[in-house]
Amino acid sequence: MKWKTISLTDKEGLELFCGPFNELPIQEDFILKKSMELFHEPEPCIIYRTQITRKFYLELLEILTGPLSPDARFLWHTLQWYGRMRTCRI
Repeated sequence: MKWKTISLTDKEGLELFCGPFNELPIQEDFILKKSMELFHEPEPCIIYRTQITRKFYLELLEILTGPLSPDARFLWHTLQWYGRMRTCRI
């Protein structure tokens, strides 16, 4: 699967991220929480991490390209610099 390129800017217009969608940084707490929920594993291996992040990216992409729902806020909060983000272009 070829991931789309995404560009995120902060409130001052400075670029926070520009690159492949699947390289958006995700908070470690989110990965650990999902690992416990899905696999009952407090320290996920690379296979579990890959499954968790891939699922996250696919869900976020679906939200961004479809109608906005309440789930969007939760997923955006898992990005490392959510509080500084202003715009998103895919």
